[in-house]
Amino acid sequence: MILIILSVLLVFIGQAMSKNPPNNINGYYGFRTKKSMENKENWLQSQKLLGKFSRKMAIPSFILGMIFCVIELYSLVHLENKDIFTNCFIIESIILTMLLCLIVHSVNKNL
Repeated sequence: MILIILSVLLVFIGQAMSKNPPNNINGYYGFRTKKSMENKENWLQSQKLLGKFSRKMAIPSFILGMIFCVIELYSLVHLENKDIFTNCFIIESIILTMLLCLIVHSVNKNL
């Protein structure tokens, strides 16, 4: 279920960063890495890239989220097995971490 929520969040982040990125380098809002904060050109480019890659990753994340959601609901309702639910949640968390690392890597690589 966590991947479904992330997918929706990725779409919103992608739209926000593409249409209204932060113009000034700051430590509070935006894609903040050493490379993105080197200069204003990198800063603006990284915000746009974050928007692009966030939207790009939303669809696969949503599909995986739906698959895990079905497994989780089936395990709770029909099997009454909380272990499967817990394992799915752990796997989704690992996928989430890998997905966010992939987005950060992709943005930094394209700067």
